[in-house]
Amino acid sequence: MSAQDHAKQNLKKLQEYCFEHKLRVPWNKVLAIGIYQDLKQVLPNVLMTSRELFRALGHHVNSPSYLKRVSVGAQRYGLKYTLASRVTIGEAMIAKAQFFKLHAAHRKAQKSKAKIAHKSKKHLIPGGPT
Repeated sequence: MSAQDHAKQNLKKLQEYCFEHKLRVPWNKVLAIGIYQDLKQVLPNVLMTSRELFRALGHHVNSPSYLKRVSVGAQRYGLKYTLASRVTIGEAMIAKAQFFKLHAAHRKAQKSKAKIAHKSKKHLIPGGPT
């Protein structure tokens, strides 16, 4: 299992735990700076290690849908939807750059997959190139 798959699995486990224990983490909002420390204090060590928690949150905050929400002046939220700081210009610029970096990598991977699929279809066509 890749590190990314492991982080995704831990994020799912984290979200399920938070839902079951009514921790009210605002997954659909921009998270507060320091949410990692807040979650670390309330989560039992048996659920996941600090490193797994860090990677799970990293997986979440680097997702395209999350990065799109990080815009100048957007409200950040902590546990139980408590209001935190707002997104600064610098933070928004970093998020936008990260979004385009990930988007470019995703598009490159999609093109590569399409190219491979196209080549394998050519070999399936009777009388096609071998």
